[in-house]
Amino acid sequence: MNKSTFAGKFIAKLEKIDREQIESYLKRLWQERSFLEQVFQTLAEGIIVTDMESRIVFINRGAYKLLGISQRQRLLGEPLIEVIRDSNLLQGVQEFSLPSDGQVESYELKVQYPRPATYLVKIVPLREEETSELSSLVFIISDISEAKRKEEERSRQERLDSLATLTAGIAHEIKNPLNALNIHAQLLKRSIEDNSLIPDTPEYQRAKQSLEIIIEEIRRLARIVNQFITAVRPFKLHLKSCDVNRILEELVKTFGPELKERRIKITMSLERDIPPIYADEHLIRQTFLNILKNAIETIEDQNGEIGIRTFYSGKWVYVSVRDNGKGMTEEEMRRMFEPYFTTKDYGSGLGLFIVYRVIQEHRGEIKVQSEKGKGTVFTVQLPILKRPVRLLPHKKRKAKNEKKNSHS
Repeated sequence: MNKSTFAGKFIAKLEKIDREQIESYLKRLWQERSFLEQVFQTLAEGIIVTDMESRIVFINRGAYKLLGISQRQRLLGEPLIEVIRDSNLLQGVQEFSLPSDGQVESYELKVQYPRPATYLVKIVPLREEETSELSSLVFIISDISEAKRKEEERSRQERLDSLATLTAGIAHEIKNPLNALNIHAQLLKRSIEDNSLIPDTPEYQRAKQSLEIIIEEIRRLARIVNQFITAVRPFKLHLKSCDVNRILEELVKTFGPELKERRIKITMSLERDIPPIYADEHLIRQTFLNILKNAIETIEDQNGEIGIRTFYSGKWVYVSVRDNGKGMTEEEMRRMFEPYFTTKDYGSGLGLFIVYRVIQEHRGEIKVQSEKGKGTVFTVQLPILKRPVRLLPHKKRKAKNEKKNSHS
């Protein structure tokens, strides 16, 4: 025991201390411990203390909540890795290696249980006073999802504001000459068709062909300008109750002839009791149309497959669109939602940028998993209109609950 500490001095003089002083000291220790426990229990962060064999010696209410575990369960003495239910968090704890200098280690990770979130995990090693040997580890878990979301939104909004200023000016400058070009090209085409020029001459044919190209290019530029405006203009949402399954089924019917022609097989796994979302149906329909169109266009061979799945969890509805197309590299995935970025030989590069904006305006999220040559999965997360109540749990969930109750 280190004699320079209060406890060390107390034990060194234990034989000379009377009973009242000992009781006073023990009472003081108990009060200090009780006070610290009360402080830790009020924290939103999860605090878990383990011994060096990974057994839990202290856990606060915040940790119970972040781990998705009922506080009725007694976890003291249990191995930490056996009570963590999220695979990413479990992997992070299992792969933890103590730095040689014993400093605090921290890392961010995404979890799916008890809900999709981003956690910051800090691991603080504690040492014995006398030997300086490691005696325990303190795990501090913080939910930083909201802070990350706000940081990303602020950064994205700054980019959007700059883009809006630039494109608004470009669109204004381009649109007026486009209108004039369109009018004069139409007049010139009409004069040719009215035999103002001598027909059946090479000059006549070249002029007519050139005019047709001019008109088509004007139309194409007009579409780009309209996409510019759509991409940067604030959305005016017309929110109402929407059935996601119905929207997806109608879109698949729309793409039916193209899917048949390209021999692309499509499978749908739609959860039938999925609750409605509160959304602008036109924008959400356009969003899933763009995602499906992107999936179709990325399939290059004649044996393409697209899978659509819907399900819900907690306050969210999820729509997953999977394809076995050419996939993307990490760099392409990182830039895919940037304006004007495209891997296609055609297109403006604004389609997925608009998709991202629509999902953000609905307070949802869109995630992408892809591997070059192996396909892509888009997963869209949207808030439900209201949380449903299931009177009868699924068999698997019921069996799980019975197993938990039998252990408690």
